[in-house]
Amino acid sequence: MCDDLAAAEEALATVEHLPESLRAARRREYEDLVADLAKEIAKALQRANVFLIPRSPKH
Repeated sequence: MCDDLAAAEEALATVEHLPESLRAARRREYEDLVADLAKEIAKALQRANVFLIPRSPKH
C-alpha cells in the first residue's frame, strides 16, 4: 500500500507536465487515489494488533 501511495503521489506531482486536455482529469484521478490509499493505510493501522511490551525494571 505504501508503495502504491508513493507512486500515486509521484504521478500527482508530475500532472502539470501532461497536455492541458488531460491535466484536470488526471489530477482528480490521482488526488482521489492518494486519498483512498491514505484512508486504507489508516484503517490498516487501526486494525493492527499492536501492544506495548513493558520493560523490565533496571537493577
